[in-house]
Amino acid sequence: MTSNPDLSDRLVRLHPTADGVVVAVVTGELDLFVSPAVRRRLVEASGPQVDLLLVDLDEVALLSGAGIGMLLDVLRLAGDRGTTVRLVSTSRVVLRPLAITGDGAHLPLFPSQAAALGA
Repeated sequence: MTSNPDLSDRLVRLHPTADGVVVAVVTGELDLFVSPAVRRRLVEASGPQVDLLLVDLDEVALLSGAGIGMLLDVLRLAGDRGTTVRLVSTSRVVLRPLAITGDGAHLPLFPSQAAALGA
């Protein structure tokens, strides 16, 4: 089902700006089933004209191990394309799994879009 473009469109809303920034608002449950579609959409949103991909996770309802792995992959893959990735969340649903696994230390996490843009 990861080849279904409608799935990734429903889970990731992209908001490009004129200054090389794309804000991606991710919704729903980031689990083993949907993580490949979200990964593809986020990596496609990065590229030569995109300096910063800001991934807002405040609407995520569940962050599984597969979702964490996907975020780490996006960070690496987008970086390979020359795009900086910053994550935004204040949600316990996101912050708790990152703290438990220790992966939060490997992800550029900010408390707001303004803070991520100003970093």
